[in-house]
Order: sequence, then C-alpha cells, then structure tokens
Amino acid sequence: MSPHPSIKLSSNLIRSTLLKPKPTTNQTKPLNRQSSSFIPGRSSSSSLEEKHTIVPKPTSPNWFTTHPALSDSLSELDSLIKRSRETLYESSVLKRFSAPATFAGTGVRLKWLKWRMEEEIKKSVTSNEEENKIYKTLWSSSPSWHDFDVISTILQGNEGRSLRMIEYTVTLNKLNEIKSLKKYLLFLEFSNLSNRTHASKIQSLNQEINQVLLKFIKPDRIRKSIKNEEFGRDRLGRFYGIGKKKEILQTIFLTSSLGHYNIHLLAHGGGKMGQAAAVSHALANALMNALQDSAKTDSTAQERHARKVLSKSQLTLRDPRVVERKKTGKPGAKSSYRWVKR
Repeated sequence: MSPHPSIKLSSNLIRSTLLKPKPTTNQTKPLNRQSSSFIPGRSSSSSLEEKHTIVPKPTSPNWFTTHPALSDSLSELDSLIKRSRETLYESSVLKRFSAPATFAGTGVRLKWLKWRMEEEIKKSVTSNEEENKIYKTLWSSSPSWHDFDVISTILQGNEGRSLRMIEYTVTLNKLNEIKSLKKYLLFLEFSNLSNRTHASKIQSLNQEINQVLLKFIKPDRIRKSIKNEEFGRDRLGRFYGIGKKKEILQTIFLTSSLGHYNIHLLAHGGGKMGQAAAVSHALANALMNALQDSAKTDSTAQERHARKVLSKSQLTLRDPRVVERKKTGKPGAKSSYRWVKR
C-alpha cells in the first residue's frame, strides 16, 4: 500500500529543514568585555588611550608625621641629603652602591672622622659659633631634641657646600633616635595612684626633652652616681629577689620602652611584696595613659603595638585580694586556739 502524497511532501520538508546548515555570522562574542563598552557613547579604545594621573608620593615615608613644624624640617633635611648625595656621586667621591651609610666594612671609623672634623675646626682661623653648634649637635653622646633654630643652622649652613657623608649619617641617626624617643618640645606628665593591700604607690611618668633616665636599671651606673642610691642601696635593690624586680620591670620590657621615660616613684605602707605589686600596677597605668595621649597626636607603630601588648597583658588590672580581717577571740582570721573540753 503506497503512502499518501501529502505525507510524502511533509516528510521531505522536515528532512530539508533539519539538514539545512545554520547561517554563520562573522561577529564573534568577546570573552572579556571591557567595562567602558557597556557605557553608551564611549568607545573601549578611548579608555586605553587615557593617561591616568599618578598620585604624588610623599618625599620620604621615614619622615611622615602629623606634626607640622617637624615635618617641614624633616622634609628639608631629606631633600638636602638627596642633593648632597648626588653631588658626591658626580664628583666621584662616593661610588653608587659601593658602601653603606655607616661605612661598615670600609675601614673608616667614626672616631677618626670626628677627630678630623675637630682638627678642621681648630685650624680654621674664623671659627663661627654655628660650626661649633653643628659639631656639638652631631657628636653629642646623649640623643636629645634640639630647638628648631639649631636644625635650621644645620640645614641653611650646609646649603652652599657639599656635606661630608658622615654628617648625613650622624644627623640621620640622631633624628631616628629622636623620633623613636618622641622628644618633642613639651612635657607630658602622667600620674597614677595604685593600691595593693596597704601599699599605695604614686608614680609620675615624665617624657622630657634632654634626659633619658632609668639609669637605676643599669648596675654599672648605680655604683658611679650617688643620686641613684637610697639608704646605701640601689633603688631596685630595695626589692630583693629576682621575682619582685621582674614584676616591676615587666611593663617596661613588654613595651620595649627602656630608657624612654623618666620615672619618679613614691611608695609608702605595706610590705615588700605589696609595694612591688603597687609599683608595677601604677607604672602600667601611667604608661597606658602616656601611649593613649601620644596616639591622639602622633604615635609610631612601635607605640601602637606597645599599647596592644599592654592592654592584653592584664598588668593594668588591680589585684583585689586583701588580707582577711582578724576575728575577735581568735589569734588570726581563720585559726583558733586548741579546744579543750575540761
């Protein structure tokens, strides 16, 4: 039996539509479209042609500070060092990347350079006060923050001549020490009262300009100076035993602030253990106040880390334990006389 002609036609149409190839388009869809192509009225090539304005970097990340007068002087010093280095490179006195700034491994010693500078000052007929002032500021043994006029003499006096490499090195070292010690032209005073049993400890922590105390921690200096002795003993010798001394100095060693502050101690009442605990508690609280105060204006990364360490160490918490009171009719708080029936 032959199929109907209409069925034949329909089957041929279906076959032709299935076997017919799909129309190919030349436009291929991009895998990664640029963000500018989605914005109407803007070509993608224009974004590539644009030159982005580079944000200017600060003069030096080492001298970044919120203190305006300090930032000006440090930026001036930084530019002076750069310019003077370039003059030394040009005059082939110092080869590029030849030796570090401290002259390590070159055989040149700081003592010899200091002696040469001193000899030049003596030989010069017209020795100015400014040169002597510069020499004193560069070679002073104790780091201290000098007045801004002294720094300006160092900067302005060296504008005309090429500085020696040692002068840059020593000036940089001084400024780094000053910055780490936070020697600003002001006094920050913090006082704290701590009670541990009956021992109260009044402690004031001064961050001063020209002195770096805590000399009583160093035993060699204790023997030399009479001021650091109390009743014929050194000040830490009052708290005999390693445990008590460690308890007092724990705050200073944790925050690595040895030699950064002046500490004045006054303890009265109680025994040795109570006084040692009161000293450490008062010192921790006073140091926390000092670090919080410096965080408001200009705090270094070391100080921020010290504040975190101090807050987590629980040294600022007061020990609430007190000796239990004596009861009447008993020799102590808990003890009692031997009970006898008859």
